[in-house]
Amino acid sequence: MRPPGHTAPPHAFVATPPPAPAAHPMPYWPGGPQSAPTTPGPWYAPCASSSPSWDQGQLMQSFNTMSLAQPPSPAWYMDTGATAHMTSEAGMLSSLFPSAASSNVVVGNGSFLPITNTGHTSLSTPDRSFYLNNVLVTPTIIKNLISVRQFTLDNNCSVEFDPFGLSVKDLRTRREIIRCNSRGDLYPFHPPPPTALAITASSPWSPRS
Repeated sequence: MRPPGHTAPPHAFVATPPPAPAAHPMPYWPGGPQSAPTTPGPWYAPCASSSPSWDQGQLMQSFNTMSLAQPPSPAWYMDTGATAHMTSEAGMLSSLFPSAASSNVVVGNGSFLPITNTGHTSLSTPDRSFYLNNVLVTPTIIKNLISVRQFTLDNNCSVEFDPFGLSVKDLRTRREIIRCNSRGDLYPFHPPPPTALAITASSPWSPRS
């Protein structure tokens, strides 16, 4: 009870209890409330699955059509399964000729690689030069390949392989012309550069005995 004649002071406020916090919505569990976790939180309800924002089919198509881009290499590799020499670099050939528009090379997985040109080149060694005739230029190939069959026919030689490399021998004398060692899975043909002739001069003096 207020005393008679008593008034509330100016700017007085009536205190009201704070509003009760809003009830947190119960998470949805696909298996019903009985599938909710029984251990103390924190835990989160699983989100509804949504379709991916990328096209899976288009992504797979991109992987299938992707080609390996590697810097050109001057190395050549012996290939017993190739029916012709092949390279991706037309600049490695000494002579070049246009190829038919519909020419292709069929590789091991059945794919067709277009042929843009044909040409010739030679690889020199200290003893002799080896000729690579009718080389096919296929820009999408990543290794320069020497057809062993074509190589032996054009150079009148034989090629012998062993676990450590290969030997090229003269077909008539069986003399080894060049030896190429290999440390990897392929057989590279890397002839040594021609050696320079050493010129020796006689000394103007002789040691005293």
